[in-house]
Amino acid sequence: MSNDLISVTRDSARGSFFLVAGNILSAVIQAVGVFLLARMLGPDLYGVYTLSLVIPMLFMRLVDFGVNQGLIKFSASLKVKGESGKIASLVRNGLLFKLFISLAFSCFAILSSDFLAIYIVNRPGLAFYIRLASLSIIFYAISDTTISAFIGLDCTEYSALTINVQALAKSILSILLVALGFSLAGAITNAVAGAIASAFLGLTILHLKFYKTLSDPKENGIGSKESLKTIVGYSFPIYLSALLIQSITQLQGIILSMYASDADIGNFKAPSNFITLLSLLIAPTATALFPAFSKLDKNSSEIKKFFALSVKYVTLLIVPASMAMIIFAQQLNQIIYGPEYVSAPAYLMLQAPIFLLAGLGYQVLNSFFNGINEATTTLKICLTTFLVFIFLSPILTMQFSVPGLIIALIASNFAAMLYGAYKAKTIFKVGYSCKTLLLIYVAATLSALAAFLTLQIIPFLTMPKFVAPP
Repeated sequence: MSNDLISVTRDSARGSFFLVAGNILSAVIQAVGVFLLARMLGPDLYGVYTLSLVIPMLFMRLVDFGVNQGLIKFSASLKVKGESGKIASLVRNGLLFKLFISLAFSCFAILSSDFLAIYIVNRPGLAFYIRLASLSIIFYAISDTTISAFIGLDCTEYSALTINVQALAKSILSILLVALGFSLAGAITNAVAGAIASAFLGLTILHLKFYKTLSDPKENGIGSKESLKTIVGYSFPIYLSALLIQSITQLQGIILSMYASDADIGNFKAPSNFITLLSLLIAPTATALFPAFSKLDKNSSEIKKFFALSVKYVTLLIVPASMAMIIFAQQLNQIIYGPEYVSAPAYLMLQAPIFLLAGLGYQVLNSFFNGINEATTTLKICLTTFLVFIFLSPILTMQFSVPGLIIALIASNFAAMLYGAYKAKTIFKVGYSCKTLLLIYVAATLSALAAFLTLQIIPFLTMPKFVAPP
């Protein structure tokens, strides 16, 4: 490999390590809080808790306008050029822009909570909880912006620290407040507290550790108008792409609120927490790949080699874990949630196969196209996912309830990955190491089969049978 490819691979591996390690630790901390919260609230209240966060979480996605991705992209490229003054301007103006937009969205959510509760989530009694959760929009916007700046500056250890402080604050308070009798209000308050803690820490580190150094008066910065034009002009297609994908999560709650009971929603959300754990293995790696692809020439042989290596690495990481979660779905549910969540194991077994799409470039394709300034292709991939999901999910959910929604989600991602892989191979001539990928899938399948047979043969490892959803 060339020196440039070795350097990019090394930086990407370092960034992936801190992001994956930080996210795993954060996931463990949050998992303790979430699992205990689910048991303390029960399926019905946990379903209500999930619906209460639908609107605030959707607005959190809307406020970015591509600032986070723009900061990652230009902080990385300007750092290589040594233009620290421009980085300081971009970070400052990006933060101020996000602060203003998030304040506007937070006020709107609070003032219109009654309308949103009635006409969006179909639960009039949730207006107070939507207002409470909407306070976190501002602080999450600040926190996410500082985390993106750390990633672009190749200091992912501070991103990991910020994420973990947020998780710790949320978990401790959720358990404490619910145990003290505050029930649903206490559970939602923890989201606000976690956002405040991570925003304060992120701003403090960014100012003390980086901003004073970056703000060299001898260097020319960038004006606020030019900063926003640079960031948003590049990353707005990426923002739309992320918005489409992230809105699917919120639309799931809205669609389920029409066709499923609170208990069914709770049974769907509970195993979704396991899916989130799997995502934390792959999403940080994809995030680290974004600035890595940005440093390579899109027409060079190095970027083609790096793409193939990235797909192999992600597949090796996530496919065995996905297989294990399918096999041990019943045992995981019994240990973590208990017998009340009767349909959760079946829902987990249906959701986990989405990660088997890793061999097609799941999570890697978007980072590849964004890094080589082909954000419009990323937008088309995400639009494919969104449109297929919007078309299939109401029909399948109405007919089959939660399983129908899960099938629509997997089908939409599969269609998008096929489109993205076709574009990558035909236009940019990237290759897939088909033989190596096939060996990974075969090895994972054989391991899963061995585990399954062991569970059938050894009685004391087999938990009580779960009740399949109707």
